[in-house]
Amino acid sequence: MIIENKGLKTEKFYLPPFKLNEGEIVIIKLLNDITTSETENTLIELLCGEKKNENIDIYKQLTFVKNKIKLPFFYTLFHKLTVGKYLKINSNIDNEFSKKIYEIDWISSKTLIERLAGGPRKKLSLYAT
Repeated sequence: MIIENKGLKTEKFYLPPFKLNEGEIVIIKLLNDITTSETENTLIELLCGEKKNENIDIYKQLTFVKNKIKLPFFYTLFHKLTVGKYLKINSNIDNEFSKKIYEIDWISSKTLIERLAGGPRKKLSLYAT
């Protein structure tokens, strides 16, 4: 078991009880508006063990994968960031998992990050993490 949540209720949200075992996934859906960013940050802190709560037992550390690749504006004016460069900067290049992005037929190490749609960008972020 990785996480055991006995149920968590705050002023802003209720997280029902669940257990997360290795190989399983838990999806937490939040409303897509400006008021949920604080809730999202709180959940990330709780489920990754950054903030303690008596109702959540964490047996194995989790890593949160950010779903956005942010590119500095001035950097993109003068340098085009490729998938290969991104992985070299943000991942352990020797790890096999970081190279899984290349299993998508049209993505190579020279593919520009700015040309990746939302899904492949999220996968790239996940594989780099």
